[in-house]
Amino acid sequence: MSNDSSIKLSSYSIRFLAGDECLIDVYSNTDNLSLIDENPEIATGWWVNSGKSIRVKGEGVGVTSICIKDRYNPEILSKIEIISDYFEGIFKEDGDKASIVVQSNDKVIQEKIETELKTMAVARTGTLYSFSKSSKIVIIKDLQENCCSGSYDWNIDSITIKMNEMIQKYLFRRIDDSLVEIDLDLTEIYKLKYPNSFIYRVRVSLGLTNVKCGENYLLLP
Repeated sequence: MSNDSSIKLSSYSIRFLAGDECLIDVYSNTDNLSLIDENPEIATGWWVNSGKSIRVKGEGVGVTSICIKDRYNPEILSKIEIISDYFEGIFKEDGDKASIVVQSNDKVIQEKIETELKTMAVARTGTLYSFSKSSKIVIIKDLQENCCSGSYDWNIDSITIKMNEMIQKYLFRRIDDSLVEIDLDLTEIYKLKYPNSFIYRVRVSLGLTNVKCGENYLLLP
């Protein structure tokens, strides 16, 4: 370990969506270093790459830090400041990025459902969603420029949207910086629609592409 008063890192601050992970390289000798998570409910860190890097994961929403210390000289340390953020932004539905899973013992019905859902996904292409983390309000604008607003609640793996008295819960996956997927389980709906067929599973994953704020398609509330 050198005589420097801090431990050299590739970055000393992270801002990401809760649930995401980030890799920080450590340039100092790591033999005597330890990690301390100040609030593991918000973010955790662990050694990877044979102790040459730290992987940090956002476990929940909030602000915290991870401290890297020399076990034998506590004055030698560095901190990674972390903002683990709540989901927000403006997104456009892209039917070409939708994926559909239908499982049934009736091949004709299965193909019919797949066609219905593909047609629905393509028809919805361009629908805009505006999510505001400060107000927990979502505004949805369809292709006819009709707007409706409601509330939403996001919890890393799921997002719940409430419009009037209708509540829709989706599975949530962040694919990358520009794309998220929301999964809707339609199994029970199609079981009722086709009661004489054995339908095991119907899911549609809608691709939502991030829209640059400068485009001003839809104002955040």
